[in-house]
Amino acid sequence: MPTYACYADRRLLTDQHRSELAQRFTHVHSIATNAPPSFVQVIFTALDSQDHFIGGRSVSAGGVHLHGHIREGRSPSAKDRLAQGLRDEIVAVTGIPADQI
Repeated sequence: MPTYACYADRRLLTDQHRSELAQRFTHVHSIATNAPPSFVQVIFTALDSQDHFIGGRSVSAGGVHLHGHIREGRSPSAKDRLAQGLRDEIVAVTGIPADQI
């Protein structure tokens, strides 16, 4: 089952953001891979300040971290379409700059 885990500061994503992102992630995955929408799982984790570090430094509260697990064997082009499509949906829904995703 494809799973997308989205991590963001708890003040960043509203219930409406999460609902819309889950629908959009499902659509992007289904289009890129031809998988049925019912296969796609999306999990959101709300982080408190000082919960997310990269390189030993706290990550800005304005960013979103998305980690995806998809089945083995997807082509590089399908993976690229997924990564870009998912990023673009986060930008469209939240207005967060692409370089913070």
